[in-house]
Amino acid sequence: MKFSVVVPNYNNSKYLRRCLNSILGQTYQNFELIIVDDMSTDNSREILEKYSGTYPKIKLIELETKRLNGGARNEGILKATGDYIICLDSDDYFKDDKVFEDIKEALGDNPDVLFLGYDTYFSENSVIPYIPEHKNIKEAIMHCVCAIWTKVIKTEILKQVPFPEGTLFEDRIQHYKVLLKCNSFKNLDRSVILWDRSTPVSTSRLNNYNSYEFNYASELYRFIPNVKDMELRKYFKDELINYTNHCKEMVDNYDRT
Repeated sequence: MKFSVVVPNYNNSKYLRRCLNSILGQTYQNFELIIVDDMSTDNSREILEKYSGTYPKIKLIELETKRLNGGARNEGILKATGDYIICLDSDDYFKDDKVFEDIKEALGDNPDVLFLGYDTYFSENSVIPYIPEHKNIKEAIMHCVCAIWTKVIKTEILKQVPFPEGTLFEDRIQHYKVLLKCNSFKNLDRSVILWDRSTPVSTSRLNNYNSYEFNYASELYRFIPNVKDMELRKYFKDELINYTNHCKEMVDNYDRT
């Protein structure tokens, strides 16, 4: 079983080596590492070119037009040749060197998707563990964290569902679309990723989310008519109403500034 590990990067030079070393140091070595640099202006490309020149497993893609995380991931997924795709953000990392071994064992009966456990790290005194316990795909759609790195997905499925480009919130709609294509799943019963919420990259994305919520509401509006399950359709409608109300509040605030 071969994994394709896709890592988008933009100006994450401070954390990049930590991420790459956690992948390259895995004891299970049947994988390719596809790194997509989205026009970094720090010394990320220098680091990436050195790593790619040292490790044959690395495929380095250096974008010449800005595509944000969705576009960078799409480019990496397009080049993937593994049976399953594992995604990781370049400021996060795998917690130990047995992660791929555990993933391979869990994928023994070839489920469409494997949900991963992770730790949310805010500081040394604030680390919140999460272990998935989904009972069915519908529950996972409504309650799972939508981030692409919380799931290992069959390559043939993921290639059918590209991310929206040129926006943040890129993995919410994609999360729904992917899981609606999945017929089987498993939960990995341990935490394998550290999601680092203390980095400037992470906090700056949070600060910029408001300007992209309009895009997400529009994507959700177009997506709902394709949902056949009535319970899910109601869930998505309620979510759309909440985001639409929030967008209205943002517009109303223009008059107060």
